[in-house]
Amino acid sequence: MTPKVNAWILADHGKIGTYSQCLGIAQALGVTPVFKSMKPRLPWRILPPRLWLRALQSQTPGHDALTAPWPDLLIAGGRVSVAPALAISKRHKKCFTIILQNPYMNARHFGCVISPYHDHVKGSNVISVLGSLHRLNEIEIKAAAAAYAHPSLSPITTVLLGGDNRHYTYKESDIKSLADALKKIGGHTLITPSRRTSPQLLEMLRDFLEGHSYDIWDGVGENPYQAYLGLADQIIVTEDSVSMASEACFTGKPVYIWETNHSSAKFREFYTDLYKRGHAKPFQWPFPQWAPKKLDEMGRVVTFIKERLSQHQW
Repeated sequence: MTPKVNAWILADHGKIGTYSQCLGIAQALGVTPVFKSMKPRLPWRILPPRLWLRALQSQTPGHDALTAPWPDLLIAGGRVSVAPALAISKRHKKCFTIILQNPYMNARHFGCVISPYHDHVKGSNVISVLGSLHRLNEIEIKAAAAAYAHPSLSPITTVLLGGDNRHYTYKESDIKSLADALKKIGGHTLITPSRRTSPQLLEMLRDFLEGHSYDIWDGVGENPYQAYLGLADQIIVTEDSVSMASEACFTGKPVYIWETNHSSAKFREFYTDLYKRGHAKPFQWPFPQWAPKKLDEMGRVVTFIKERLSQHQW
């Protein structure tokens, strides 16, 4: 493949994580894509993908147009990207279409479908993945860690801190329990919040960590996320984020999931698989002795896509 390939990404408007996964696939394949943000109007946005008629006319007026010249490679992520992707592949038979996540229609309509294990999508062109795809690589993580001021205390524990969503609501007692555990571990703690981490949650954590050695990224300047991953002796991830857990497990370091009460069967199935396959463990102190397995789903996915491309005579 070369960067001269006409490639598109279709991703649901505002879904930054989905777009990032699509971009990671494009970069791994060596192409530079054009991004089309999907923002359908009524009635399309409330219909399941299989019921979309004239899908290429679904975009909100003034939003990214879905018009020729059609792409040779199309990577689509998110529910409202599926029907337009199918319509484009019908217009341009040579287009190889990659669907990220469950398409909610027969997978045979597409060149390749990348779906989470918990969605149970089946087909010869389907690859099931554990967790989220991402753009991390070992070289950049090591370089970021080398450039960061190394803490003097050890062990170094990195915390990937999430926040409330429709399945999780953090209480003061949850944050206090996390802070108490970090104090027991000792050494130095590196904490990086997510976009969902509220200022109130961070303030509670700072109060409960009084007397402990730690750094919390305050959102100013470049995010030290990769440096924190590279410096860690172990990583603790709050269980509200599949993407953060997936990225932590990519490092091959001991990863511990900080569990709280939640209402999502899909989250529960994901973490059960993560534990069974040896990529992470639920948090416990003292830490158990074990040899974690690195989780590199992007490498496996790209190999699968290239095999499908060769069969497609792309």
